[in-house]
Amino acid sequence: MARIVTDFRNAIFDNFITNPKNILITAIICFAVFIIGYMIFKKMSVRFAEEI
Repeated sequence: MARIVTDFRNAIFDNFITNPKNILITAIICFAVFIIGYMIFKKMSVRFAEEI
């Protein structure tokens, strides 16, 4: 999260775009976390209402 905020801040305030490699690494990590979270949610969604 900090890397995303820092990259946006650099792009907006400093007119500096970070290395595309760093953006790609961040995107891959975000996508992996999203997929893992989605898989966990799908597995737990049957009992989700009862757990709350």
